[in-house]
Amino acid sequence: ALSGELSIYSSGNTTGTVLECGEGSSHILSMYNGLILRNSIRKLDLAGFDITNEYIRFIECNSNNESLKSINEVAKQIKELHSYVAYDYNAILQQSLQTDIMNIDYELPDKTTITLNDIRFNSTEILF
Repeated sequence: ALSGELSIYSSGNTTGTVLECGEGSSHILSMYNGLILRNSIRKLDLAGFDITNEYIRFIECNSNNESLKSINEVAKQIKELHSYVAYDYNAILQQSLQTDIMNIDYELPDKTTITLNDIRFNSTEILF
């Protein structure tokens, strides 16, 4: 059995779509009434590494200090703690443009503070 198939079964369903994201690649699988739709199985070369790179660019553009030694680890930690997939992308985008309620201040190891705003949900959009 494929892990995506088992994920659908473990949720108590026999129909669904699973997106499994690793560090280097993502896999998509769809099932309908317990049957895997073979033509839906895909491997994407977009995954956690690409989202981390988005955060690295964001930190480099928004940080005053270019000497962050562990920028990869910092970007990965921010990604894992603060990223999410927007259920309704357009609504969340509008909300982020109209208010700062979704902003999070994050202190880097060099004590510089950056504000995480729409990067929190925009970074994951590359997967969809």
